[in-house]
Amino acid sequence: MPPPIQYPHHHRHIHPPPHARSCFDDGQYEQAIGIALESRRLDKLEEAIRRCGDRPAILEYSLRTCQKLVAHRQFREQVLLLLVKLYETLPNPNWVVVCECLTFLGDAKGVATILDALLKGSEVHGWVGV
Repeated sequence: MPPPIQYPHHHRHIHPPPHARSCFDDGQYEQAIGIALESRRLDKLEEAIRRCGDRPAILEYSLRTCQKLVAHRQFREQVLLLLVKLYETLPNPNWVVVCECLTFLGDAKGVATILDALLKGSEVHGWVGV
């Protein structure tokens, strides 16, 4: 760890905030997700989600955090597409949340496809074109 930063007018030491790698090592996936979103790193976002043991909960956290933090529309859309792709890999995806993401993306056809399949009692897997 680098030495603490010393300020001339203060006698206290301040350590720089942890970066994403130490968040992964410490199991602080929510913090890693915040860092990934703030730094616009989809690769680190995906890594944090995949490494977390409770993937459904961390996906939900990622969506809510994205909605609060990400102001840049194009990046927010990329995050939502990634979340949809990752939700689809779950054994029992939360289709309500997937439809919510697709609604934010303006994909009415995708929402209709999921709802139609669910009403018919069919498998929904494999419908997403991401």
